[in-house]
Amino acid sequence: MKNILFAIYTEYQLLLTINEVLTKYTSDIYQVSFLIKRSKKNGRLNQELNLLALPIKVTFWDHDLDVNTQLPTALKDILTGLTEINWDTFVYFQEEDPLTVILATNFQAKGTKNYLYQDGLKPYNPMKSRSLGQIKSNIKQTIWLWKNGFKIDSLFSFIYCHKYAFLNATSKAFLTFPDSYQNWNNKPVEKIAVIKNDPLKRKLEEIFLWDDALIKRKEKTIFFVSQFMRDDGTFELLLLEYLISKFSDYTIFIKFHPLTLQWDIPFVEKVRALGKINDIQIIDSKVPAELFIMQLTDSIIISSISTSMFLDNPSCRFYYTYEIARKYIPRFGRYNTMNPTSHVKTVQSFEEIE
Repeated sequence: MKNILFAIYTEYQLLLTINEVLTKYTSDIYQVSFLIKRSKKNGRLNQELNLLALPIKVTFWDHDLDVNTQLPTALKDILTGLTEINWDTFVYFQEEDPLTVILATNFQAKGTKNYLYQDGLKPYNPMKSRSLGQIKSNIKQTIWLWKNGFKIDSLFSFIYCHKYAFLNATSKAFLTFPDSYQNWNNKPVEKIAVIKNDPLKRKLEEIFLWDDALIKRKEKTIFFVSQFMRDDGTFELLLLEYLISKFSDYTIFIKFHPLTLQWDIPFVEKVRALGKINDIQIIDSKVPAELFIMQLTDSIIISSISTSMFLDNPSCRFYYTYEIARKYIPRFGRYNTMNPTSHVKTVQSFEEIE
């Protein structure tokens, strides 16, 4: 029996994990376990889920590790207990999270294969340079780990923490578009094989308790995936106004990023006001955007740079708008942004959206 552990922090990570279980770990030789982190700070993964639909064991991690304070003894004992378990494979998505670092570095010493799976665009959109805030955060976390008696991955990880797959403990990286990744440190890279939409769609609907009422119109719609870019929302409001004027016979559905709903209420309220006088439906559900996209036909899927558009639906048209957004959102200037897909068109102007 081979023991496989997935550390899951977001809905997107859960979606990819479900795909991996269905493609790789259905055999009786595997015992798969999910460690699901439900953060009190952002409310991720607190919705009701039907995890009984998968042949897995589930443990919920309901603790936020604060590197600014001493780790409580009770919590340290729980972490120590987790690190003492022997796993054949440990799969994670976020290298900079203290829980990930603690588990990966301790498992590495036991011979566990530590696999980093794609989370967002970091593999394909590297930062142009290290930020001072990121360096300070990494050093603070390293000191915190050392003070609490945990293994240190590297005293110099602050030099590389802005890059993808920087942890020494990472054995291999898994990506949906490995050909678009610049493998700066030559770690082994493997392609994520996404199963066909229908079986994945059915399983996701079962686990996320899908309700058709979430999106009542499924053709000739515009599915707008809003991104949290720490800007004032000017660009997305301009884009919405353009879409309203050009596609008057379409219904626009907008799905906010969870962080937008938490930290950018003024922008959300502006969109709600726009929706009251136009055919705009706001989706408040925590169900992943990918599952909504799977429902659509003859529709437009659009975002500045959302990872949810990595999953193709051949009956729809996909557009990235980050080249236009650069003029309005300073944050794009920090990254060498690129589109790793072949099915999503990167537009230079609104008029290219058809």
